[in-house]
Amino acid sequence: DLPAGVDLGKAKAWVRQTSNSTTVAIGGSYNVESVVRTGTGLYTVTFATPFKAKDSYGIYVAGNSYGIAIPVNTTTTTKTVALETYHDDGTKYNSAFSLIAFGELENE
Repeated sequence: DLPAGVDLGKAKAWVRQTSNSTTVAIGGSYNVESVVRTGTGLYTVTFATPFKAKDSYGIYVAGNSYGIAIPVNTTTTTKTVALETYHDDGTKYNSAFSLIAFGELENE
């Protein structure tokens, strides 16, 4: 049984990054402080409220229609997640993506 007030069935953070260029453009977000492009096809998403433990949350990420986005450090930090985005031919490129995170936040 889950303690009252903690609902793991709801997204605790989400972001829709809409730019395919070198500039990040957030089309919408919840509990996301920032999205920073750190290199070609490399992004860091920072949560406004961190997750309770580094292995207590799950991430779903989707790239745009021409590629994929892959979380690369979902178990190393409670505050950020790094993403790599790839073109459908396997090369890294700057891509729009959506990220959804589920889990227990520090303030729950």
